Amino acid sequence: MKTIGLSKFGAAALVSITFMATPALAGTAVPTVTILGNFGTVLKAYPTGGVIADPASPVAGAVIGGVAYGPTQPGAVVMFTPPVSGAAWTGSIVHAFTGPDGSWPQGRLLPKGGALLGTAFYGGASGNGTLFQLTPNGAGYSFTKLMDFGTSACAAIKPHGSLVFGFGGAIYGNAGVDTTGGTGQGSIFELVPPATVGAGWTCAVIEQFIGGTDGKSPQGLSVAADGSLFYTLLAGGVDGYGRAEHLAPASTDPLGPWTRTTLHDFRRTGNDGHYPLSSLLIDAGGAVYGFTASGGSAKQGTFYTFSPPAVAGGAWGYSILHNFTGGASDAVKPRGPMVMTAAGDVYGSSFGGGTAGLGTVFKLSPGASAWSSTVLRSFSGGLADAQEGSGGLYAVSDHLLFGTTRYGGALNTGVLYNVTLP
Repeated sequence: MKTIGLSKFGAAALVSITFMATPALAGTAVPTVTILGNFGTVLKAYPTGGVIADPASPVAGAVIGGVAYGPTQPGAVVMFTPPVSGAAWTGSIVHAFTGPDGSWPQGRLLPKGGALLGTAFYGGASGNGTLFQLTPNGAGYSFTKLMDFGTSACAAIKPHGSLVFGFGGAIYGNAGVDTTGGTGQGSIFELVPPATVGAGWTCAVIEQFIGGTDGKSPQGLSVAADGSLFYTLLAGGVDGYGRAEHLAPASTDPLGPWTRTTLHDFRRTGNDGHYPLSSLLIDAGGAVYGFTASGGSAKQGTFYTFSPPAVAGGAWGYSILHNFTGGASDAVKPRGPMVMTAAGDVYGSSFGGGTAGLGTVFKLSPGASAWSSTVLRSFSGGLADAQEGSGGLYAVSDHLLFGTTRYGGALNTGVLYNVTLP
């Protein structure tokens, strides 16, 4: 199995995908966290989006994703291949962006029909990002730019986060800034593949945000089994600390009208969480889980859930399941995506907390009356270890997760690691 990802400085940081269902993991034993490879040198630096299993690799175990940093360092898609006989993992560039084809790849790559879809935050015809495809060619991947954002083809500007499959076979994503000609601060867009080979993709903005009490900067887009969308707004809302919302399709037309509902405004009072930055997870029963980057009783972030209404059209229940406390025994600033096991345990990574305060891999376990948190690995930073979990976790099998950190490693430019469940 290979892993592919995306990185920030010109080659790639590893990226992952959120599907309608997250792969279940078997077992609840404490896993082993192992650093596999370093970003930097030819791979440039700073993975940002996480990784997925490489579906086209001839080598079992490879992963693929991306690395990015900004308009002057366009980034790339990168692949890591496991060793044949105990040596180090090998990194290679799948595609190096140049600017016109995109810059700063975002989120996890999305498999579609044997190919991989992704977005770049910058670059393209207007400098506002691109939609691209990587197609297996027997010797690697061929790159195709499919669309320019911020143009007549698509009004959304600067896409970020991961694309997701959804209602009617369409694909959905977040845009973090404005839409062309608009006054808002972010949007959710919908992409419909062409009906015939060679035709163009259809793009429509289905929801736009204007900041203030309306909220801004959509995050964590996830799709429920009925095709509706769950997401958070990083800031804005009643108190300015963000909001969780739901979009329901109003017709069988994927480009038709949608109904927007507020699930929760994150509040200044009552030890509520603040700034919901992570991707959301939807379990088999329809409950929704997420992290906030700060707030809670210790002001270090929260793990929360929304429970479905008892009757159609009723209110969703909201509760905080765990308040992160930091220190040696807990995380600070948890980051998604998270992974839930068949037993209901949740695995995640964080920017801070742990023995050195430089990030963790952690496990949250449900109990009879409360959830408990266990630090599985405290990152110590520097050239010998990792620092700041940046891309969340991705399950490639029932017993194997992959993640990336933003810093640490041989060149202090981030590492690839895995989490093995015995």
